[in-house]
Amino acid sequence: MSARPSPMIPSDSDRDTDLNTALEAAPIDILLVDDDSKNLTVLETVLANPAYRLVRAESADQALLALIDREFALLILDIQMPGMNGFELAQMIKKRKKTAHVPIIFLTAYYNEDAHVLEGYDTGAVDYLYKPVNAAALRSKVAVFAALYRKSRECVISNAVLTEEVARRRRVEEQLRDVNQSLEERVAWRTQELREHATRLRRANEALEQFAYATSHDLQEPLRNVAIYSELLGTRYGAGLNQEASMYLQTIMDSARHMTDLVSGLLEYARVDDLGDSPAVSDAEEVFGRVLRNLRRTIEEGRATIVHDQLPSVPMKALHLEVVLQNLISNALKYKKNDLPPRVHVSAIEQAGNWCFSVTDNGIGIEPVYHAHVFRVFKRLHGSDGRYPGAGMGLAICQRIVERYSGQIWVESALGQGATFHFTIPKLRASS
Repeated sequence: MSARPSPMIPSDSDRDTDLNTALEAAPIDILLVDDDSKNLTVLETVLANPAYRLVRAESADQALLALIDREFALLILDIQMPGMNGFELAQMIKKRKKTAHVPIIFLTAYYNEDAHVLEGYDTGAVDYLYKPVNAAALRSKVAVFAALYRKSRECVISNAVLTEEVARRRRVEEQLRDVNQSLEERVAWRTQELREHATRLRRANEALEQFAYATSHDLQEPLRNVAIYSELLGTRYGAGLNQEASMYLQTIMDSARHMTDLVSGLLEYARVDDLGDSPAVSDAEEVFGRVLRNLRRTIEEGRATIVHDQLPSVPMKALHLEVVLQNLISNALKYKKNDLPPRVHVSAIEQAGNWCFSVTDNGIGIEPVYHAHVFRVFKRLHGSDGRYPGAGMGLAICQRIVERYSGQIWVESALGQGATFHFTIPKLRASS
C-alpha cells in the first residue's frame, strides 16, 4: 500500500506565484467614452480580448458614474460630446484624487490642430489619436497600458503584503523582546535563588559535618568506657556469673562494639571531604596493592583468591580510591558462601568517557529488590543473625565518594550467584 503524501505547506514564493497568476488571469477594466454608440461598438470590436472587460459610457455623466463604481486601468475618450466635452471631462477626472492616476487616450475626428493636441496633453492625456483609428496601433497601445496597470496592481498588493509582513515581524520582535526580558529576569531570579540555596546547603553541610565530628568524638569516650569496663567485669567476675548474667554481659559488650563501629562509620562518612582545586591522578595499580596489604590477614584466613586486570590511572585522590576498593573487596570477602572460598576479580574498562571499575565475587549474592537499598546509610541486609558484622556504612561511603567525582555506583547480583559492584569515574575531572 502506498504511503499517503504529506500535505504541502505553501512557501512565500509559492504564494507570490499564485497571486501573480491570479492577477494575470483577472480581466482589467477599460472605460470607453463616446456619444456615438456605433463608435463604441467599433472600439469593442477592435479591443475584443478575454483579458479586457470593456465598459461603455455614452456621455460624460455616465463616465463619471462608472468611475465612481469601479477602478479602471485606462480611459479611451472621445473629445466631441454634447454637454461636457472630452477635455472638460478629463480635467474633472484628474482633479479627483481617486481617478487622477487613470491614463487617458483621446480619440477625435475634428480636433486635429496642434493647439488641440497640446490642450489634450495639458489635461493629462497620455496619448492623442485621430479617427479613423488604426486598429493595430490602438491594440498595441492598450496592451502597453494594460501591462503597466497589472504591474502597478502587483506592486500595490506586494507593498501591502510587505507592509503587513513588516508589521508582523515587528510584533514578533516586540514579543521576543518581551519574552527575552522576562526570561532574563527569570534566569536572574533563578540564579540568585540557586546561589542562596547553594549557600544554605553549604552551611547545612558544614553544620552537619561539625555535628558528625562532635557527635562521633563525644560518643566514642563513653563507648570506650562501656567496652573497657565490660571486659574488666567479664575478666574479674565472669567465673562467678550465672548463665543469664553472662549472656547479659556479652550483649553489653557486643552492643558496645557495634556502637563503636557505627560511630566510626559515621565519622568516616563525614570525612569524605571536598575534592580540592587541583586534579589528583592516582595509579589504581598502586592503590590496589595497598588494599591487598591492608586486607592480607583477612585474605589468608578466608583462603581467598583475588585477581585483577591491568588497572588504569584515574583523576581521583588515592585515599578515596583506596576506601572504595577496600570496602568493595572487604564485602566480597565477608559475604562469602560457607562451603566455597572467596574469589574476587577486579577490572576496569574505558566506556563512554569513563573508567568503569568492576568488583566481582562468588559470594551469597543480593536479591534484585535490595540492590538500591544496600547503598543507604546504616543499611544491612544480613545483620540480624550476627554472622556478618559491620555498621552498614561501607557502601554508603563508597557511593558518596564516587558521586563526589560525578560518577555512579550500582550492583548486579542475584541471590546465591555472587555479586558485581560497578562504579564509574570520568576520565576528565569535572569542573566545579
